[in-house]
Amino acid sequence: MNFRVVIGILLTGIALSLYGVGKPRLSKEQTYLEEALENKNNKVFLEGRVSTQNDTLQDFFVLASKEEFTGAGKHRGFKPVQQKLQTLKLETSSGIQLLEFEEAPFRGEEVAHVLLEETTSSNAPIQWQGVKQNTRLLVLGEQEGDKVMVKYSYAGVKENYFQLLDEGIKLLTQICTGLGLLGIPLLIWGLVRK
Repeated sequence: MNFRVVIGILLTGIALSLYGVGKPRLSKEQTYLEEALENKNNKVFLEGRVSTQNDTLQDFFVLASKEEFTGAGKHRGFKPVQQKLQTLKLETSSGIQLLEFEEAPFRGEEVAHVLLEETTSSNAPIQWQGVKQNTRLLVLGEQEGDKVMVKYSYAGVKENYFQLLDEGIKLLTQICTGLGLLGIPLLIWGLVRK
């Protein structure tokens, strides 16, 4: 097989795979946000600060995730190996709201990290990551009784979260378009010049 054909297929395949997986995930969160802002289907968007009434679970964290460095994954290359969670009290403009998390928040400029001295058997670093009291927190979730079951969270400013979603979709589209613009001509050129 021709080298140009192989590289063309590879680049086009990567572009299609990235777009096929990444775009729906980003669009799903964007759609969830829009529905929450309109209060559809019990979906809510909350903005507030982590209450000082929350107990600290690990060091100064009220929600925490112990993570090992793997070099890949959604947590900046760290993979969660242990979660310390509790029903979190969030101070909003309308009072205290109770939140239930499936995992500790990992996105946002106010997520705290503590690198540990211990390492894995392959000498990879281990860290605690999470949120502490008085952290600004944005959550998307579903209201179930007096609690919100959190689906998406961001520790930081609302404008930065909206920008993250908008720029994430644009950047993904640009990367996939670039890969496709390289891959398709190479594929055609390789097939024509056999």
